[in-house]
Amino acid sequence: PTCEEREAWEVVHRHGKHYFRDRRNGALHWLNEDLAHMAEVANQTQHVFDRADVREKVHIKPARAILESGVYDHISQAARVYGESQCLMNGVVGTFWQCHWYVGETNLFAMLYDAPDLIAYLSERLLEKTIEDIRALAEAGDDAIYIDDALTTNDLISVAFYERFSMPYVRRMVEEIHALGKRAV
Repeated sequence: PTCEEREAWEVVHRHGKHYFRDRRNGALHWLNEDLAHMAEVANQTQHVFDRADVREKVHIKPARAILESGVYDHISQAARVYGESQCLMNGVVGTFWQCHWYVGETNLFAMLYDAPDLIAYLSERLLEKTIEDIRALAEAGDDAIYIDDALTTNDLISVAFYERFSMPYVRRMVEEIHALGKRAV
C-alpha cells in the first residue's frame, strides 16, 4: 500500500475481530493478528534453475528505496514517539531459509549435494538483498535487528552444511548490523 493508503487506515474492532477500516470509503479489511503463528505449507516449487534465473528473480532494492516505499514508516514513528526510552527491534530472515522460496524446501536440501554452487550463488544474491533490508531497518530507527535462519538446525542439515551455507551469511549480516551501530540478536 502507498503512504496515502496507509494514512487513511484505522484499526477498528467489530464482531470479535480487528479490521483495517479505510476512512475514505469505509471498507473493512480483516487484520490477521496471528501472522507469525499461522501454519504455512512450505514452498515446494523451484523457480530458479541457473544463475540467470537468480539474477532475474532476486530483486535487490536499495535501502533508500525501501524507506521511500513507506514499508518501515511505523518504525520511524515509534522511534520518534519513544526516543531512547524503548529498544526497537525488527528482524530479517537468513539466506538459507530464503533459498526455499526460490528452489522449494525439499529441493533445497537435495541441492546442497546436487547444485551447491547454485545455492551458494543464490545465497550471495539474497545476502545482498538482506543487507539492504538491514540498512533500511537501521536507518528507520531500530536499535536491534534479529536474524532468524530457520531450517539450519542439526536435525535438518549437517554441521558442514551449516558452516558452508548458513554461518558465513549470518556472520556477514551480524557484521553489517554492528557496523551500523546496532545490536544483533
